Amino acid sequence: AEYMGRRLAENAQQRRLKGKKKDAEAKKVEADQRALALMTAEETATQPHWARRHVACGLFRLLVGATLSSTYTPPEHEFGSRRARFEMRFEPLWYVFAPGFLSYDSFMSSCGLSGGEAPDPALIFQAAVDSFQAAQKAAAAAVKAAKTPTERDEMRAILRVAVSNGVTAATLLKGDAKAAVIDSTCFDMSKHPALAIVTVRSTATISTVAAAAAAPASS
Repeated sequence: AEYMGRRLAENAQQRRLKGKKKDAEAKKVEADQRALALMTAEETATQPHWARRHVACGLFRLLVGATLSSTYTPPEHEFGSRRARFEMRFEPLWYVFAPGFLSYDSFMSSCGLSGGEAPDPALIFQAAVDSFQAAQKAAAAAVKAAKTPTERDEMRAILRVAVSNGVTAATLLKGDAKAAVIDSTCFDMSKHPALAIVTVRSTATISTVAAAAAAPASS
């Protein structure tokens, strides 16, 4: 009888311990679910920000790669060149006696931008593709979670911009960038007021159109 009593007490103790363990596990699962829901809500709320950021970064990388591959030549306006912007921005510092003012040429040299081997445009185009893919993912999630029609329309516009520019970046990455041209007619602002859809023109097509325009009209 004494032995059976000890066994019953031990079994009861084990059941209590198992019950406490299950309760602890259930509380942990509940806490993890609350944390996941909070994290999901926070990530959902920041998706519009990341969509804008990734598509802007992709556009910058696309144009940098196009510039390095001579596909795109940035326009040189009166105050649009890098030297002019540098000098206008830091002109007040010319009057500082010490330390001496850093000239534009010295700045370019110190940054390693005045010479040496240029980066491979393919690496820049691949980075642009990655940015546009990230923008597509963020914008698609933001469209589903949008709380207002205005936000939904903007995210849809960003999604279209990211998809179109992703195709352009992938085309320049896989094809011959030197056989393509990006000029002022290749920037479409109809989908989003601040983010352009960039397209490319074939140099062969441009040459054909130019030749046709220069040819005398047949009588």
